[in-house]
Amino acid sequence: MTRQGRNAAGSEDSQSWLTTYSDMVTLLLAFFVLLFSFSTLDMEQFEKTMLSLQEALGILEAGRTVSEAEEPMVDHDGLVEDLYMESVELEQLKTVQAQLEGALEDAGKDEGISFDLTERGLIIHFTDQVLFDSGEAQLRTDALKILDEVAPILADIPNHIRVEGHTDDVPISTAQFPSNWELSTARATNVLQYLLEGEVVDPDQLTAAGYGEYRPVASNETEEGRAQNRRVDIVLLRLGAQEYEPRDLREDSPTGGDDG
Repeated sequence: MTRQGRNAAGSEDSQSWLTTYSDMVTLLLAFFVLLFSFSTLDMEQFEKTMLSLQEALGILEAGRTVSEAEEPMVDHDGLVEDLYMESVELEQLKTVQAQLEGALEDAGKDEGISFDLTERGLIIHFTDQVLFDSGEAQLRTDALKILDEVAPILADIPNHIRVEGHTDDVPISTAQFPSNWELSTARATNVLQYLLEGEVVDPDQLTAAGYGEYRPVASNETEEGRAQNRRVDIVLLRLGAQEYEPRDLREDSPTGGDDG
């Protein structure tokens, strides 16, 4: 064999290890990709790792330090806490609904009363015939017994309570109620007043509102629909919603609101 032939054979032998090495690297890459596909990515730990790597490579954003990795870029803990609080409050409102349904059923006074659990909170619907005579705002005697069943349960919750009066679209014009606005507001106020008279529900929890004919839950084209629209709703507002309620600004006053 000539010198040139021996050199060519030696060159092939010296580079043959590259094939084996490339195969091994490919297998390792495939292995780690497989491991990664079975893992759950921890975003907070990932962000910390990326910041450490960026610092090591000298490419951190201006003014940013690795210590900031202790506070995730996304507030996962806050999100989890919010979801947890929402689920706890939902279960609390479901429990209150069950208590109210049980108390009214035991007293035989559940007819004409229904419940809705909405994004606003828990709504107790009373059709007008449950509480009032037609076109009147004075609570009926049997209505007082119904509210007596409801009040102690409402007193045990921290939620803000809004009493809302509603009517159908049939016009009313009397000396006492010139329009449906006055009728709906008077009905809501009278329910609220009775709850206060029992000295069970905290006055700070209560408000009243009259919506007239402008918040219907059914069509006013039929008598059945109009009957559903003539109602008083007691709304147990979600805790997150009640932060938008007006509050006693005297709490912020250095003198506590005492003008004397």
